[in-house]
Amino acid sequence: MVSSLLQESLHAAALSDHASSVKILLYHGAQIDATDFMKNTPLFGVCEMGHTDVVQTLIDDGARVGMLDKDASLGDHAYICQTLMKYVVDPNIKDSSGRTPIQCAAYGGYVNCMSVLLEHKADTNVNDCEANSR
Repeated sequence: MVSSLLQESLHAAALSDHASSVKILLYHGAQIDATDFMKNTPLFGVCEMGHTDVVQTLIDDGARVGMLDKDASLGDHAYICQTLMKYVVDPNIKDSSGRTPIQCAAYGGYVNCMSVLLEHKADTNVNDCEANSR
């Protein structure tokens, strides 16, 4: 069993944009897709924060990219959206509120991410849980 301290350290290193520390923690047994108290994997938070080196490190080491929801579109990090699309992330995946990444990007006014998502066939007509499509 992996210690909670090791897992907490992985999340902290990832969120602090320390790719080399992430690599060391993974080497020593940290679980790459373990969730924190908010039920987020390390990859979730770093996508929102725009930590490109850590995103690439986690993906290269086997993080499950398909588990992502709206976080890649928050913060308007188009490069991260583009990186995730290389790994066949569904641009129409819904979060727990039924929102798709393009809806989240639109709510935040993140035009760069919207452009990337539209290039990858994001559906602008999908309704969320409140029957909003935009």
